[in-house]
Amino acid sequence: MDRIEICYEYSRAMEHHKWMSLIPSIPMKEGWHVSVLPPRDGALCRMRINGYSIYLDAYDHLGYVNSPYWEVYDGEECHRFMIHDVEGLVEFIDTLPIREM
Repeated sequence: MDRIEICYEYSRAMEHHKWMSLIPSIPMKEGWHVSVLPPRDGALCRMRINGYSIYLDAYDHLGYVNSPYWEVYDGEECHRFMIHDVEGLVEFIDTLPIREM
């Protein structure tokens, strides 16, 4: 199987087309440093904000929440927010000190 076929199959398996309309927008705060990262290890999407990895696990590939959730690792523990709790996610990210990327 060539790379294009693998990408197509992966996109189909992860239901990317379906999720495009289901992932809520996240209001970014002024001064945040945001990088979009490739998804890996089963995450549907991933980004780095202010030096912290944030990902969306829609299928419990990385945790056992039984519902799509965002996860932020602050260097000591994982913090999880349900997919539509973007207010809680943003508020939490805003409390974290900016780290070097």
